[in-house]
Amino acid sequence: SAGDPGASLSLTSARGALEWAEVAFATQAKGGAASVSFGGVTRLVPTGGEELKIKRVRIARKGRRLEIETKDASRVSVLSWSLGNNRPGIRYVNFGIPGATADTPQRWDERFVANDLARLKPDLIVLGYGTNEGFNDDLDAEAYGARVTALLKRLKGGAPKASFLVLGPPDAARLPRFARKKAKDAAANAPCRALSETERRDYALLRKAKSPVLARWHPPPKLSAVRAGLRRVAERQGAYFWDWSKVMNGPCGIHAWARAEPPLAAGDRVHLRSAGAKRSASALFEELMAGYEAHVKLAAR
Repeated sequence: SAGDPGASLSLTSARGALEWAEVAFATQAKGGAASVSFGGVTRLVPTGGEELKIKRVRIARKGRRLEIETKDASRVSVLSWSLGNNRPGIRYVNFGIPGATADTPQRWDERFVANDLARLKPDLIVLGYGTNEGFNDDLDAEAYGARVTALLKRLKGGAPKASFLVLGPPDAARLPRFARKKAKDAAANAPCRALSETERRDYALLRKAKSPVLARWHPPPKLSAVRAGLRRVAERQGAYFWDWSKVMNGPCGIHAWARAEPPLAAGDRVHLRSAGAKRSASALFEELMAGYEAHVKLAAR
């Protein structure tokens, strides 16, 4: 959302012209106005209203660039935007939020979620959480599993015909700050080794004491518990579980990816580079298609 005149968002197709564009706004008290431009057509959209509702604007015209611009100082809230063609195919809707956890959807408006699910009629819903939770040393894994279960049930209620895929978090590693401060190149040269059972049990004390035994890259202690919890939830709820970390050969795989040439992961041992993301996506796609092809063969008998 934005509350300044002239604030803008733009989306450009890298594969030529598309046949339509659609933007969804939230109407609200004292909501501002925005222009939506696509394919040489511009529409002015007022978003003021007494109730919080969804207002959609669709432009059926060939174009490559969609642009939204606020026209006054009142707040304008964009809920979604999309470009497409009027022919059969796969529609992929990505809703990635930096820093998100499985608790993030609890803050979404139930009416908006239900409306989107009803309009999209998804065949597959993919949930990808766990990395941020895995770095939370105070996480209650059991309570977390209960919240993920509630989220899955909520989405199932809105999309009863959809299949569900739960992604376990990829491997990730932490180098404590006290270890980074000892040498300028500590992050680059420090080794990586998974925590022992003793280190995992005493982790809070060791970290507080700045123990030298933790002066290395290591997967945070809650990451494996989060991954295992997501697997259990998926199995109980009839969802397919995919362990992202297996593509990276398990604990400290992220360390090897960060040091690969060219690098597959960033130096923070958390985020993937483009090459690492593509390798992960290919592995997931191959596994999904293997299951699909097996299903087709079975159905043909």
